[in-house]
Amino acid sequence: MADLRPNSIDAIGERLRLIRIAYGILNGHNDELSQVDFAQLCGISRQMWNNAERKRARLGLDNAMLLRERTGATLDYIYEGDRRGLPLALALEIEKLEKTEKHTLKRA
Repeated sequence: MADLRPNSIDAIGERLRLIRIAYGILNGHNDELSQVDFAQLCGISRQMWNNAERKRARLGLDNAMLLRERTGATLDYIYEGDRRGLPLALALEIEKLEKTEKHTLKRA
């Protein structure tokens, strides 16, 4: 069972996945931006990104700061889920993804 406290590894990993997908959409990628491509774009090792997004390890502060520099995703959002400081376009795209996924889950 997933631990979805805002600062849990599960919740952080889910937000990292949403950031990756939303960033790709906002930057015109036709297909979902892969973990490998996104990690490279942010200057984070592929293995570290994969472990964090797959909820095997918490993304370290230095890597979170690299992610923030590239995408604008705040540390408050990454670690606590607080959207207030996110760039508007990123926040709206993440919200759309969440609504779509919730709708898809309800239909399943």
